Amino acid sequence: MKIGFLLNGSNIKLATEEIKALFNVSNFQVDDGFLICNTNKDNLFKRVSFSKKIYKILFVSNKNNLLNDINNFDFSNIYKDSFRVRFVRLSKDKFFNEADIAEYVGKNISKSSNVSVDIDNAKTRIDFIFTKNNIYCCLLLYDVKKDYLRRNLKYPYKHPTIMKPRLARALINLTGAINGKIYDPFCGAGGILVEAGLMGFNVKGYDVDKFMVERCINNGKHFGVNIDVKQMDSTKINKKMEYVVTDLPYGRSSKISEDIKDLYVKFLSNLKKNLVKRAVVVFPNFFNYKKVVDEIGFDVVCEVDYYVHNGLTRKIVVLENK
Repeated sequence: MKIGFLLNGSNIKLATEEIKALFNVSNFQVDDGFLICNTNKDNLFKRVSFSKKIYKILFVSNKNNLLNDINNFDFSNIYKDSFRVRFVRLSKDKFFNEADIAEYVGKNISKSSNVSVDIDNAKTRIDFIFTKNNIYCCLLLYDVKKDYLRRNLKYPYKHPTIMKPRLARALINLTGAINGKIYDPFCGAGGILVEAGLMGFNVKGYDVDKFMVERCINNGKHFGVNIDVKQMDSTKINKKMEYVVTDLPYGRSSKISEDIKDLYVKFLSNLKKNLVKRAVVVFPNFFNYKKVVDEIGFDVVCEVDYYVHNGLTRKIVVLENK
């Protein structure tokens, strides 16, 4: 089934990599922030974090052929009870009027069905996605929930370094894991592990700071997630870890006990011995990780810049053992 993802414009690269990893697709295209690929994994739609809406693509047209293509498409195959039409404009060009196209679609449906319009609660939600060169007629399958926005404010045991839920979910999705166990060797107050638990994973955390361990456990309890956390130096973990997702401490609001770059090297060397499948590691921009991960023996699957503020850009790096 040809599926379209309306990507979150705040970070198109991250949104693209999330879809590639989660749905295991290599053949895709991105058209002005609209990603098109083939997948039947609709059970994973609820996992998506950096997309806004998910569609079934009905047909692709352009400004010269749109009315003819609407007339030739059999909307009765997708029509249920009621419909509405919306425009999503990803380019500056403004062709057509939404009300006129809705009327045109309605006339098509009425050829074979009694047609009903419901602006707010339509069973059949048709969106036209306008890019610079194409017009995609789409059936809305899934409107990405934003529960994470409320959860962002409800952590009872906060800390400046706690990762916001939407980003945490995207990092977890970058592992490509559908199930299994997620480890965070620098778990802090538990932002990553809470999200992983809510997504159905078993979760395990480590942190050198006993107060962070307590925060992590209590935050998990608050959201109904059982987090197995152990106070431990992340460079001394001696356990095979299937998937690792972690945001490295960088010293401004984090407790560190040695030179930060030495810590990273020791951690990565230990990770090399323990990693089973894939790790998603977030580095601060001041650390040149490329030479280090290559020398230790990792392949970089992908890397994404994530801007935080003028003083910090996170470098999201997906690693596998060579």
